[in-house]
Amino acid sequence: MANKKRIKKNKEKNVEKNILIEDDSFLGDVWGKLFVVLGVISFFCCFYLLTIFLTDKDTDKKDEKAEEVVISEDKTIVGRALNMSDGEYYVIFYDESNEDVKSVYETLVEDYKGRGNKIYTVNMGNSFNKKYATSEESNKNVETSADFKINGPTLIKVVDHKVTSYLEGEASITEELK
Repeated sequence: MANKKRIKKNKEKNVEKNILIEDDSFLGDVWGKLFVVLGVISFFCCFYLLTIFLTDKDTDKKDEKAEEVVISEDKTIVGRALNMSDGEYYVIFYDESNEDVKSVYETLVEDYKGRGNKIYTVNMGNSFNKKYATSEESNKNVETSADFKINGPTLIKVVDHKVTSYLEGEASITEELK
């Protein structure tokens, strides 16, 4: 019987130990789960803040670069000079980077357009047009866009996609457009 009492006491002690151990593991589970939940929440918060920070930076860059795009109907490139939809028109070629030249020809073009005439401008300083600029003699017998060789300010008259008049120099261009 003493043996039975001792076994019973040992069982009670083991049960108490088990209960205590279970209580400790329960608290351990709660703290572990709490840390996991807090870790996941922290991760998503960091991810959210990082996303906001990066998209806000991109928006600022876009705002800085965002400018109103204006498509000019009066400016063209050399390659399209003979292919405009108008039947008869002038095309003037000059380098807009030279402010003196630019102001002279802009005034002539505006006056000419003001009288209801059609004229297109080609900026020879544009990288698309540089391959048509030459310091040698210009080609006055232009049949296709590839034939253009422009040496200085030039005015051409186009009728039905063909060059009918080819003028060079400020004096002859001014006389023609006035």
